[in-house]
Amino acid sequence: MSISSIVLVLVATLIWGSGFIAIELGLNHFPPLLFIALRFIISAVPLVFFIDRAGIKWRWIISIGLAVGVFFYVFWYLAMWYGMPAGMAALLLQTQFIFTTLLSILLFRKYPNIVQIFAMAVCSIGLYIIARERLEGITPFLPFLIIMGGAASWGLVHIIMQKAGKMNQLRLMVWVSLIPPIPLLILSYIFESNQLDIILNMDHTALLALLYTGIPGTVISFAIWGHLIQKHGAVTIAPFSMLIPVFAIVLSIAFLNEDFSVLSKIGASVIFLGLLVNAFNVQLSTVFARRSKKRPLAPL
Repeated sequence: MSISSIVLVLVATLIWGSGFIAIELGLNHFPPLLFIALRFIISAVPLVFFIDRAGIKWRWIISIGLAVGVFFYVFWYLAMWYGMPAGMAALLLQTQFIFTTLLSILLFRKYPNIVQIFAMAVCSIGLYIIARERLEGITPFLPFLIIMGGAASWGLVHIIMQKAGKMNQLRLMVWVSLIPPIPLLILSYIFESNQLDIILNMDHTALLALLYTGIPGTVISFAIWGHLIQKHGAVTIAPFSMLIPVFAIVLSIAFLNEDFSVLSKIGASVIFLGLLVNAFNVQLSTVFARRSKKRPLAPL
């Protein structure tokens, strides 16, 4: 990879990682459903008037829009609204690959290899450590349960996108952003209150959080990531997504003064190890395959 591509990788993952900090700051002012709806409105307008669909079918725009905006983002924001720390949320959402794998088995009969099974087992141990601490009442369990719903929803998004095939990420995100606002605003009207007053009285921090998550956090980051995947391939670029929770955890400690219990740190470290193994699944599988071919046959 060239230096310019490495810089772009760092920019995209830093935007996504710092986005968790922006969300936590924004949730101090906006209720979650209204916040998500406004984020997608900013992502779609005015770019939707200048970027055409280029053949992306409406069924994929609607299905991905609902899966992303009404399921994934709602679980994600609600978990943080109920107290899930930004850094921990970023890490736990990465466990979506477990749900993606399970859904692939159920829907496509696509089975994981030994490296993926090992990675899933390691992550499951880390999840158990964190869940047990919360079940024992040391820290709240509800945010953990909700964020795992977010991870499962993200896995569903991956399955839908896999079924839809290759699409330009920038065009897709701009048009997908048209779908969530209407159902989210309806849900916000039912379950939240004082929406107009909240919008009219937002402070500079809330406005910056909204703009940051809507433009860099959605449009710019996905455009960069899509460009990098087209240039270098998903196998090369995908492992760098592990930088997202790293940036989120470091920034949450630095700017939000977040701290984690000993058990949470142990569980997070185990999960990160599992995610790291999964990120380099292709490379590790290739190494194991080569070694098995070179292994001599046992004598009779």
